[in-house]
Amino acid sequence: MSGELKNRLVSIKRALNETASPVDNLISDALSLETRLNEIIHNFRGDQTKRSRNENSRLSISDRVNKAVYDMSSSTSRPTQTVQDAYDIANAEFTLELQKLGTLVEVELPKLEKAMETAGAPWTSGRLPEWKGE
Repeated sequence: MSGELKNRLVSIKRALNETASPVDNLISDALSLETRLNEIIHNFRGDQTKRSRNENSRLSISDRVNKAVYDMSSSTSRPTQTVQDAYDIANAEFTLELQKLGTLVEVELPKLEKAMETAGAPWTSGRLPEWKGE
C-alpha cells in the first residue's frame, strides 16, 4: 500500500506542476502528505538509512513484532514479560500509525484531489474526474 500511495503522490505533484492556475498551496499540501506518509512508513519499518550504516536507531513496529515472534518461535512456554511488553508497545504504536494512515488516505488525500479537480489539474490515477457533460 505504501508504494501505491507514494506513486499517487508523485503523480499528484507532477500534475500540480503542470497545472495552469496557481496551485502553490496544493503543492505544499501534497508535500506535507508525502512527508507524513514517509514518517508513517518509517515508524512501521524503521530507519533503513541508519541500518544500512550499522547505526543504532529506534525500534520500529516491525522490529518489535519480529523480535517477539523470534523469541517465541522455539519456545513451548508462555510468553515472557519482555515479549508481552514488546507486543503491547507494537500494538499501541500500530494502532496510532494506522489511524494516521487512515486519515491520510480516507480524508486528506481525497480532499487534495477534490481541490486539484477544482483547480483544473490534469487527471491522476485513482482520481475520478468530475464530468460536466455540456
